[in-house]
Amino acid sequence: MNQIDISIITPCYNSGEYLPEAIESVRTYNGKYNYEIVLIDDGSTDEFTLNVLKNYQNSPDIVVIRQVNSGAATARNAACRIAKGEFLLFLDSDNKIFLEYIDLGIEFLSKNPDFGVFYGKPKFFGDGSRDSYEVSKFDIDKLLTGNYIDVCAVVRKEAWISVGGFDSNFRNFEDYDLWLSLAEKGWKFHFLDKELYQYRIVKTSKLGSGKQIFFNETARQIRTKHYDLWLSRFIEMKHQNDKMRKSPEMRIGKFLLVPLRNIRKFMLKK
Repeated sequence: MNQIDISIITPCYNSGEYLPEAIESVRTYNGKYNYEIVLIDDGSTDEFTLNVLKNYQNSPDIVVIRQVNSGAATARNAACRIAKGEFLLFLDSDNKIFLEYIDLGIEFLSKNPDFGVFYGKPKFFGDGSRDSYEVSKFDIDKLLTGNYIDVCAVVRKEAWISVGGFDSNFRNFEDYDLWLSLAEKGWKFHFLDKELYQYRIVKTSKLGSGKQIFFNETARQIRTKHYDLWLSRFIEMKHQNDKMRKSPEMRIGKFLLVPLRNIRKFMLKK
């Protein structure tokens, strides 16, 4: 059997309506790398979804495993543990990838061993009534203000192992927590400014007050877990700000602004 280069990790919970599109977006790949799809059924109860999953049971390129419904973090971890690839590509069951994502991700990470994550831009499709989001170059200070990197990324399995995988204590924001954990471990992130996957926007109702409280509580848990990272960046930014304020350039700038301030005071008096 050929060596597996990359494992496509796809959790599924009652999403059989979209799953075939996700699978086929991978199956049309005909590049030089070998892949496997690890499909984890997170306790689906929908009859249609169960039938779709059954159809993949004996597929040579797909490994199907099942668990009691435990959430995406636990599902992805279960799939990653049996994954044979050196690299992992996280593909949710309602999204799709462009084929070059596999080649570009593997080639970059293979040449840059200090990088743990390779990610690109999404192409949004589906319901247009919901806002999309912007993905950009990695910036730890920006990441600390909120997650802007989707889980659909190519991750070095060694990096995933180094942080113990996804934290199953989180039923939401588990990908955000993973990025922060990897950054704390010193793994680097590479962003390619190119559409590499398709993100389906599904129409959903607005968050009720109960759900909003739940999300706020999860956010607080993440801030508590990564408190040292937040603190270290705050200290570094304060240091840089103090250094800039004492620089000759800043002092010269303040000197040059004195006449303008005097003019402004004069105008305000009139």
